[in-house]
Amino acid sequence: MFIYFLILQIWEKSWLDGNRTGEECEMMWNNYLSIFIKKGPFTAAEDEKLKQLVEKYNGKNWDAIAEELQTGRSAIQCFERYQKCLNKALRKKYWTPQEDAKLLHLVESNRIGDFIPWNIVCSQMEGRERHQVINRYERTINNRNKRSPWSRQEDAMLLMCVKKFGAHWTRMKEYIPGRNPYNIRERYVNILDPYIKCGPWTKAEDLKLTELVQEYGYALKLVIEDVWLNYVHNTELSVIDK
Repeated sequence: MFIYFLILQIWEKSWLDGNRTGEECEMMWNNYLSIFIKKGPFTAAEDEKLKQLVEKYNGKNWDAIAEELQTGRSAIQCFERYQKCLNKALRKKYWTPQEDAKLLHLVESNRIGDFIPWNIVCSQMEGRERHQVINRYERTINNRNKRSPWSRQEDAMLLMCVKKFGAHWTRMKEYIPGRNPYNIRERYVNILDPYIKCGPWTKAEDLKLTELVQEYGYALKLVIEDVWLNYVHNTELSVIDK
């Protein structure tokens, strides 16, 4: 009651130049400014629990969702977070130049050396999930990544790293400067993996592939899983590499 009384006094004395009513001030306080409301980016754990609660309450009763979240968020905070960032029905697909520019600005203005606080960056990219933001930056926007063809020395180092670290691609980037974990993984999985089969396709392979496409359509993942193909056929890249 004291806070509500104070807000009304602020409005009545025109401390806000009369631009807001007492009710508007109260709503702003209760939903955003109260010292009892948690500020700052949502954590990954909060996002996950929020999605579960939205499903539980069928996207309704945001007061109950906020209370059950138990992290000090207001109902409006929960609603905005879900609709802007977690609702798959509203999630964006294609990236615009404006989004790319915003993402680059957020990364450069928040990074500390090589450390990028992705929680902060992702929380400000509306309509994008965390993995979308990180993938977009690392694979497309990061101008610190090499764009040039891989050298024989880099390939040799990558093979040594795989022997030492297995499939822990993140641990390899310090040994292969300028290549991010995504580049490293794709280079190994698509080019250097000894189980990859290169060269011309056989008639038997062509026939099998045709049959599977007829059965599954163009769901290529199912086609590959059906025949347990543990290799990637990439003759063009193989020829370029030689």
